[in-house]
Amino acid sequence: MVHFKKQYLILGVLAFVLLYLLDPVNLIETKEVKLNAYIANSSLTSNESKVLMEQFKGEYVYDLNENDEYSLVTDLFLSVSDPNPVELMDAGRLTAQIAGRELDILISNKEIIEHYYELNGFENLNELIGEDVILADEQLLNDQNHTYAVQLKTFSNQYHLKTDTWVAIPKTSERKEVAVQFIEYLLKEL
Repeated sequence: MVHFKKQYLILGVLAFVLLYLLDPVNLIETKEVKLNAYIANSSLTSNESKVLMEQFKGEYVYDLNENDEYSLVTDLFLSVSDPNPVELMDAGRLTAQIAGRELDILISNKEIIEHYYELNGFENLNELIGEDVILADEQLLNDQNHTYAVQLKTFSNQYHLKTDTWVAIPKTSERKEVAVQFIEYLLKEL
């Protein structure tokens, strides 16, 4: 009987040591999203988007934390006219991100940006960024003193993107300050 209790004691001590060494609380990493951007209909690869985010963080983020997440999703395909089933699913995914207050930046072609603007979807960049910054690039989408998108010519040229590329901030974004920094980063010479 004593031998039996000794085995349980040894197993208990081993389990405790194992749990202590593994630290299960730290095994479940929780990342805090700092920026969630989507680029639609782009030939930008996921590796290029990771490099772009690393460059952005290196220049704009002064308090780096490994648990902070900055993402630029590149696998989104959208069409306003005659969408196929994949594009319909991606439109649903984008809509869920916007409704869930998870999307901070949308980069896409003019047709998609205008479609989501008609749904009252984008912030006034004049108020968030300031006219002096966004007027550096002359191609803007405006509606009665409301600049809702800026064309990213330098970005498009650098990454050899095949379509026109515009950037906007959804009204539902809860991380507008970082979104503005990312747009400023994209507007300057990369």
